[in-house]
Amino acid sequence: MKICVCLVLVVYVFCYVQTSGSHFSIDKVHLIDYNITTNTFLLRGNLPITQDPSTQQRQFMNLTLFLQQASQRVWNESRVQIPTPSSFQFVDVSFLNDIVEHKDVEMEKDFFTQHPSQGQFIQWPIYGFPINASSLNSWERGEILKTHLWDAKDHLLTRIPLLHEMVHGNKIQRNGQLNIIYIHCEAGTDRTGQVSGAYYMQYLNWSYEKTLTFDYQYRPIAAMSEKALNWYCWHLFYQLAKQDLHCQFTIPHSK
Repeated sequence: MKICVCLVLVVYVFCYVQTSGSHFSIDKVHLIDYNITTNTFLLRGNLPITQDPSTQQRQFMNLTLFLQQASQRVWNESRVQIPTPSSFQFVDVSFLNDIVEHKDVEMEKDFFTQHPSQGQFIQWPIYGFPINASSLNSWERGEILKTHLWDAKDHLLTRIPLLHEMVHGNKIQRNGQLNIIYIHCEAGTDRTGQVSGAYYMQYLNWSYEKTLTFDYQYRPIAAMSEKALNWYCWHLFYQLAKQDLHCQFTIPHSK
């Protein structure tokens, strides 16, 4: 079983080659959670790298411009006001991997190495899982949930609570500044949808149905990301006794 899972994960990683070279889009930015007391906002989006149309050079996005655009977008979508001070802390949480996305990873790392006062870079490679939890009987599903095999690569069981603590607790150094935590993959849909969806269900009390419907607003999320998100739903149902999740909900894939 473990060998088969690892082989599928390797194939899946290389499938991300086709998404490499993405560029930042403000339309992919959404507010996930915030805390006025800690002055921290958790946002999701796609790769924070832009391309100069005249030179075709790729570079890390302008953080001041990003904050202005994101503040307006979040207000329009959620009626939550993000302040726009001249200086703030930007925590870049990337779900990219070093196997096929190393150029983008290095660009993100280099930016914060050169500009340490603007924030920090955190890399959490996310891969998904190849087995559909809802297609198994309850005994099979329960046995895999016990082993945590479904989360062996992504570590959502520890990372989702950590994200929550970064927003509401003391897991990041604040220095009295505005804190923007920005989670992303390449397209802002698949791996980002998986991690965001887990957060929605655990801390915002969204159902799996609502979560998956929201993630499908641009296109269906990748099957492995969707399956891993479904496992997280069943984890919440069995281990944390969360009700009304509708983990059996599905949206037919068109691809």
